[in-house]
Amino acid sequence: MTSEIEYAFANHRSFYDLLNRAVKEVLRHTTGAKELPDSFRKVAQQEAKQLVEKFGFPDPLVDFYKSKERLFMMLRGIRDNILHHGKTPDFVYHFSDGFGLSIDRHLLATLKPLGLWPDKLLKENRIGSLLVVLNFLARDMFDTMNVLAQRLKLCFEKLPAPVAEGYSTYLRSRLTPHLIRSDEYAARHWIKPEEILKLTRRERSPAS
Repeated sequence: MTSEIEYAFANHRSFYDLLNRAVKEVLRHTTGAKELPDSFRKVAQQEAKQLVEKFGFPDPLVDFYKSKERLFMMLRGIRDNILHHGKTPDFVYHFSDGFGLSIDRHLLATLKPLGLWPDKLLKENRIGSLLVVLNFLARDMFDTMNVLAQRLKLCFEKLPAPVAEGYSTYLRSRLTPHLIRSDEYAARHWIKPEEILKLTRRERSPAS
């Protein structure tokens, strides 16, 4: 489980850098602005005025980067402690309804200001759900993609013609049932594995 935590934060950081590259390509093909750094951090930490003057950012794109800066830096700090400073989750507790960790002394204690762990859902000795952390990282990535798409659309008075008018693209994955249940994971915190397996099997079945 400690490896899963480490991979989750490493992937989250890489995701933001990939989003930054997507923005870089959009600007390269449209405004011809000065090329962006490859690092999301190096862009997000610029002053708003610099983003406009140095990189030619439209206001919606400035708003996107500055709105994500604080959370990104918080999660990046955990990732850097893991990958660059040799820190790792010390104890992960295994219960019948999930994995937990001490929210006061754990590597992830810096996440407490986000309000992920209401007191009423903590186990004895202030053990919080690990499912909530992993779910939060996944939700943040999906929410951030959607926000960026909306902000990019606002950057142009006229959008390019659709590649295929009236068609939609649908993606399938074995993880889809978990994404569908993301709100439930965030609300309940503790769910027995057999319950998750039963429900996700039902959601994947052709009859459902």
